Amino acid sequence: MAGRSIMGMGIIGCVLLSFFSYSNSNLDSIVCNVQVDAGQDLAACGPNGQVNLQGSVIGDYVSLEWTPASALSDPFSLNPIANVSQTTTFTLSVQSSDDLNLITNGDFESGNVAFSSNYGYVDPGSPLGLINPGTYTITTSPSLVLSTFPPCDDHTFGDGTGQMMVVNGNGNVGASVWCQTIPVNPNSVYSLSAWIASIVPFSPAQLQFSVNGVPIGGIFNSSGAICGWEPFSATWNSGATTSAEICIINQNSSGGLLGNNFGLDDIAVFGTCTETDQVTVNVLEATISISPPAVFDCNAADPCLEINASSSTTGPNVSYTWTPLGGGSIVSGQGTPIINVCTPGDYQLELTNLDPATGLICTSSEIITINDNGAIPFQPVIPEDLEACLNEVFTVQVDVLPGYQNYSWTHSPGLSIISGQGTNEVIFQSSSGDGQLICVEVDNHCGYLNQNCMPVIISEGPPQVDIIGSLEPCYEDASIYSFDNTLLNDTNIEWQPPAGIDIIQGQFNNDVEVLFNATGSFELCVELSDDCGIQSSCIQIIHEAPDTLALDTISCPGDSILIGGIFPDSSGLYFDTLFSVLGCDSVIIATQLLIVDPDTLYQQNSTCISIDVGLDTFLYGAITGCDTLLIIETFLESSDTIQLMDSTCDPDSVGIVQFTDTNTNGCDSFTFVTVDLIDQDTLYFTSGSCDSSEVGLFTETVAGLPCDEVHITTVSLLASDTIQMMDSSCDPDSVGIFQY
Repeated sequence: MAGRSIMGMGIIGCVLLSFFSYSNSNLDSIVCNVQVDAGQDLAACGPNGQVNLQGSVIGDYVSLEWTPASALSDPFSLNPIANVSQTTTFTLSVQSSDDLNLITNGDFESGNVAFSSNYGYVDPGSPLGLINPGTYTITTSPSLVLSTFPPCDDHTFGDGTGQMMVVNGNGNVGASVWCQTIPVNPNSVYSLSAWIASIVPFSPAQLQFSVNGVPIGGIFNSSGAICGWEPFSATWNSGATTSAEICIINQNSSGGLLGNNFGLDDIAVFGTCTETDQVTVNVLEATISISPPAVFDCNAADPCLEINASSSTTGPNVSYTWTPLGGGSIVSGQGTPIINVCTPGDYQLELTNLDPATGLICTSSEIITINDNGAIPFQPVIPEDLEACLNEVFTVQVDVLPGYQNYSWTHSPGLSIISGQGTNEVIFQSSSGDGQLICVEVDNHCGYLNQNCMPVIISEGPPQVDIIGSLEPCYEDASIYSFDNTLLNDTNIEWQPPAGIDIIQGQFNNDVEVLFNATGSFELCVELSDDCGIQSSCIQIIHEAPDTLALDTISCPGDSILIGGIFPDSSGLYFDTLFSVLGCDSVIIATQLLIVDPDTLYQQNSTCISIDVGLDTFLYGAITGCDTLLIIETFLESSDTIQLMDSTCDPDSVGIVQFTDTNTNGCDSFTFVTVDLIDQDTLYFTSGSCDSSEVGLFTETVAGLPCDEVHITTVSLLASDTIQMMDSSCDPDSVGIFQY
């Protein structure tokens, strides 16, 4: 490729290049100097197992890669994490460089030969040196070709004796700084490398390798360290190509006036070879698959069910452990994929699979729920019409129905269980009378409950009864006495009258008709008897002649009292005749009546509150029972008003102020104070200043007597001088207009 020169005014910025030179013969004799070990075969627990691959490499290598890469966290790492769902074999491929450098004069010790460049060559002894961008030379130190460049040693020897390529780059992106064509083997991988050092820190070099005009690898950005050699490299696959033009191209758009000055050295291209090794990751399954179970019948005679996990992982190293949760029980099948259970609830299966080669144990667990049909037990049936006498021993029995598991009997405090608790037949004994209650609760295979209760009539013998009839019957009249026999069954009745009372009819019924043939107090009884005992009930009866009654009464004027069919309006003695509540006895009542007049009282009062003025009337009860009237008249007391004058310098205090006090009458006294404003004094001043920030109108308040003074000062801006001067400078950075 012909060279091309680009002229410019760069005085700083160059780069050094240097290369090793080797013969490019014997392309087919590449020897790999690495040992690759993908590690021992591994095992992982499925279905999504994770394991760390243990690859290792002995010797220097260019690159490495694991395949297949889709299952790896980083296929370019020696120890990536593999995520596998099935047994997979991974291949570790390691590329290593041959010892033969295919580049001729890569260290520039032979001078400006065996390569081409788009930049123009400058003889190291040229007076201007590398002052122009887009030029290069071959030298032992940058300072020998431009005085502003630093003295740098080459990369090959580093002692000032070796040569390098010194470049003053330009802004032509894509320009070839260095190129050389070499023969290559098809379908081979090659490693490209070079060393770069910045000559100035400004706009450091940006370089990239290209092969046959196609950029490869990334852009290398120099750090800008003066005389600091930095490596950059790339790899390239030849494909079907047998000849390669290797170039280092410029990717810096800087024009070269202030940078892009660098040195190149030790350019090299090495053939590579690949060594591989494989490792297999065995996926150990521990999968549980449980068939949907049947619904548990709570009232079945045989409710036991089968839980089937035979579709789970099987094998000689697989174990099954079932655990009932929450009170369940396993009847048979523990240690196998199929078990039988006789209670609903949760059952957990833990499946363990062992890999004997690696000792890996994979475990999974699953909980299966056996649901019941929610059926409660059939309600137990207790015989009706239970009866017993006090302290009697008797038996109660319920039928045994499908699903019944346990029986729990309860009862009222008046009963006790002799035997049979927990069974369907219980023997009771009564200890107190009245109505008692017996209950039985049953549960089924699911633990659901149902109960039934039945009352038990415990008889202490015939009950006491309430006899209904006249307690004070009319003299020598027939009377009927009776009681409620609704709750009496198989009970014998017999009335037992005392002397002075004759039974007319009903001696053996619940109602009896009698006739009194004497006066006085009598006890009429009835006797009740049955299988549990005898009980007597009685009623006390008084049979007497009529009485005479005298009364004294006090009345107030206007009250209405009916005596003897009239309403008396004066005091006196009055007579009346009444009948008893039974309508039989005649009673004569003599009433002494006294009428009492009411009292009236007057009272005066005073107040400062106008709404309280007026006449108030109150009514009170007297000890005689008649009303007393109280009249209170309330008068209004007067209040005072005072007006005062005052003055102030404070505008906020101007106005009318009101104060309230209390006068000698106990009423409000009002004081009104009128406050006027005293004027302030105002003084004006003028002043001048050269400082624009001090110009303006300023107000200041000065304390004085009796009021404050206001000082107003006007500050004007004073004019300033302007001087213009001319000067010259050899420094381009010093050109311009400056203000002081």
